[in-house]
Amino acid sequence: MTLVEFFHEAGKLKDVKRTGWQMCSVPNPESVADHTYRTALMALILAPKDLDMEKCLKMAIIHDICEVYTDDIPAGDTEGNEASNLEEKAQAEKKAMERILSLVDEPSRSELMALWLECEQKASPEAKFIKELDSLEMAFQSSEYEAKGCKTGGLLNHAVRRIETPKIKAIFDELLKGRKV
Repeated sequence: MTLVEFFHEAGKLKDVKRTGWQMCSVPNPESVADHTYRTALMALILAPKDLDMEKCLKMAIIHDICEVYTDDIPAGDTEGNEASNLEEKAQAEKKAMERILSLVDEPSRSELMALWLECEQKASPEAKFIKELDSLEMAFQSSEYEAKGCKTGGLLNHAVRRIETPKIKAIFDELLKGRKV
């Protein structure tokens, strides 16, 4: 168990490309680390005062860290398919999360695992908020790729179905109005 190894492993997210963009043939697609950074920045700026900011930031930072071992499995790969596919994805991600967090000492290991599970299950207002920001960040990236002439295969529309909070919905709507397609 070594924190040096943990930080090296986590740093590999810089090399894990977002699969959805690769599937759309976007040249030089963003990495999971790129996505995580903007999601955390959005949390910092947009978190309502009634939510626990520290919890939101921790969730935003770790929400995709398991992808260092699983790669990025787009949600669209499992939606509408058999429940077993969702279960397999969830099990693979949980196992990967346990693996990377095995490099972190207690009590951080248990805290981060609990926060990740809470986020995955949308079990708190903070978790629901971060999941919406996850989609909002994808919408921003899709819009930016479209402005460069890339086809993003309807991923922007995929994001709209996941956004319910009025403030986040308003930002999403403003993003749509400014699209350059």
